[in-house]
Amino acid sequence: MVNWTHGPVTLLGDVLGVLPAVAVLQAILRRRAVCEHGAVVDLSSPLTAARSHLPRFSGPWLLARPLLFPHHVNYHVERHLYPAVPHYHLNRLHDLLANRGLLEGAEVGSIGTTLRTIFADPRIARRPEALDTRVCAAQSPAMTDATVTLYVDYRSPYSYLAKEDAYRLEDDYHVTVDWYPYAIDVERVYGAVEQRTEREWRKVRYLYMDVRRLANARGLIVKGTRKIYDPTLASLGMLHAKRLGSLRQYHDSLLSKFWTHEAEIDRREDVEAALVAAGATSEGFLAFAAGEGPEQLRRVHAAAEAQGVFGVPTFIFRGEHFWGMDRIALLRDRLAAAGLRRITTA
Repeated sequence: MVNWTHGPVTLLGDVLGVLPAVAVLQAILRRRAVCEHGAVVDLSSPLTAARSHLPRFSGPWLLARPLLFPHHVNYHVERHLYPAVPHYHLNRLHDLLANRGLLEGAEVGSIGTTLRTIFADPRIARRPEALDTRVCAAQSPAMTDATVTLYVDYRSPYSYLAKEDAYRLEDDYHVTVDWYPYAIDVERVYGAVEQRTEREWRKVRYLYMDVRRLANARGLIVKGTRKIYDPTLASLGMLHAKRLGSLRQYHDSLLSKFWTHEAEIDRREDVEAALVAAGATSEGFLAFAAGEGPEQLRRVHAAAEAQGVFGVPTFIFRGEHFWGMDRIALLRDRLAAAGLRRITTA
């Protein structure tokens, strides 16, 4: 607040303190946000939905560093992956992730490259076919909600049973649940079928008994799987449905039939049928699966590994992990404590 009572010197100091905040600062913050998120074209992974800028001894960087990227905030991808890491360790975090190959395919480059991308020829950038609907969706007001990242495996009955709970998060809180596929190593966790010990079989039998109890309480049917499935095809279908905005319809169509043995998640015809039921076309999915899809899926898995995901379902909110259905109540407590509960009126 401006102090009007202590003379012209104090008044001048107050004005000089307030003026940048209402003028220059807002322009700087806007330009930083454009550099961090502008013109990204792949929102399927945290590695490519934001952008990091590496230090360079060049004109653009020497100008941008003090104005746009003080305190290591140029490491924006890393900040999204690990929001709890303090700013003074972000450069070390970047080096650690890069040395382990976990930033492969990420939006990491120079400020000069970013500026050339953002300020491309407007005659090209404004053509309708050049616009990416996913980017437009990311800039819509709905995306101002907080984000809960959710990793699931279509082979996991617990991922299936957590589906409705995940839907309710968006109904009850000001959050967007950002779904990603993650394939757990079933044979490592539960043993290869032909080599399982009696102890491992007891564990598997108990898990399915537990799942059926939970399913019965929800009025759902869960039948035991008939083999160890390859989830790749269903995961590609998930990414394709997600970018088309029909993720819930795809989930509901494929998963309910898979767990009642009416469909197989590794059979192309069944995945295509679920996508068509969700409003997609089989031709579009086949082009995606044969083109950019596998690389997107690889980046999603790399991002999950970089965040320390090890099981499903895993919810991540502001860097904190909530693994398993029995942690959803704790997640809801966190969302409520963050002031994100939706206010309902009678």
